[in-house]
Amino acid sequence: MSDREHILSRVRAALGRSNAAPSGVRPPRTEDSLARLVGADVDICSRFIEAANRTGMNAIRVPRESLTQALEAIVAAEAPNRVLVDVSGVALRVPANGACRTLGVPTSTDPSSRAFDVDLAIIDATAGIAETGSVLLASDGRRRCAWIVPPKVVILVASKTLVPDLLDLWSSPCSPGSPLANDPPAAMLLVSGPSKTADIEGVLVTGVHGPGTVHVVLVDDVE
Repeated sequence: MSDREHILSRVRAALGRSNAAPSGVRPPRTEDSLARLVGADVDICSRFIEAANRTGMNAIRVPRESLTQALEAIVAAEAPNRVLVDVSGVALRVPANGACRTLGVPTSTDPSSRAFDVDLAIIDATAGIAETGSVLLASDGRRRCAWIVPPKVVILVASKTLVPDLLDLWSSPCSPGSPLANDPPAAMLLVSGPSKTADIEGVLVTGVHGPGTVHVVLVDDVE
């Protein structure tokens, strides 16, 4: 008997069950028309931008060749003293660094030592969910403090990583096309708007446990 079977047999005994559940039993399939709000005929890029803006984030969509200019506009408007750039892909990291260099804003690439010294972070997302406008951030060897310490954050989302809803994100994580096809990262975070909290009287305060300002840039044609 394997260790797994030994543990399960003890659990069954404690519950008064003598046999394992029949193998191969699957729950009834839920019709997509009941479970999904984003149908196959929906433009998921437009839906994502609309939903993200409803959450309080500032979401725009740009082609890859216009990313540098878009980031220049965001960084100039936020006027940070220092920017943390924690972007994994070269196609997105180069425009991020270029925008800061053009504006003369110092950058840092080490979240562990400079996260508390920056006013703005530019990071990239693992995936975006069109239904809710949420973005999935995964550690993938990067420091988690880049997500939550800076008071303002710009999240870059490649349009090719968009999925219609959470069912698509989690239903087949091992399929080649899934953003979670590789080994699960140590940490994952779904961001659905700026950090906020409310007291018992319903007074809402933004920017308490994380960034109070969140920009999302959906980028097309990222290889």
